[in-house]
Amino acid sequence: MKLYNANLSVWASRCRLVLYAKGLDAEILAPPGGISSDEYKTINPTGKIPALEVDGQILPESEVICAYLEEISPEPSLMPEDPMDRAHMRLLNQYANLYVNPAWYALIPYLNDPSSQREELATGLADLIAALALVDGQLGEGPYALGSQLTQADCALVPSIFCAFANLRMFKQQAALNGLNKLTAWWSAVQNNEACARVISEMETALQEYARSLQAG
Repeated sequence: MKLYNANLSVWASRCRLVLYAKGLDAEILAPPGGISSDEYKTINPTGKIPALEVDGQILPESEVICAYLEEISPEPSLMPEDPMDRAHMRLLNQYANLYVNPAWYALIPYLNDPSSQREELATGLADLIAALALVDGQLGEGPYALGSQLTQADCALVPSIFCAFANLRMFKQQAALNGLNKLTAWWSAVQNNEACARVISEMETALQEYARSLQAG
């Protein structure tokens, strides 16, 4: 298997986390020619990452990739046994995709000059905290998102929350997390999981490299 990847991508990071948690072997590589390049589009017509190549067949989209990995390697399972828990898992996945990711991504234009558009930035930060509050309200009692078992919910949330927290850190808004006790406890707990810690470390390294490239430019 080959996973076309970028370490700072929340969607590619989710797939890497599933691979690591299941102990699956895959060649992890950058898209040839770069994302959206003509060269890469000959492999994945969308030009996006991630994409999983298996025996010459290409699977794009993280949700599809993670479901495939679960089916070919059901142990260790990243799916709760209880149907309601599975529903909550899918809900957390949706919260990450539909609320958390768009909220932190919308803040990126303000990083170079956060004082230029104070009202828009304040609104964006409020949207991000509201998205994180949705996640906090859906989390179980821990240590993982739905209890004692690492699930696909954690795999979706870890990269998204990393980026959300990184944005809050860069805007010096960490105090906004006060009161989101389940979320902050969950974040501390997942860093004790080997696969989660590996992905977080990879994303942090990629973030620092990206920050250095901006400064150099």
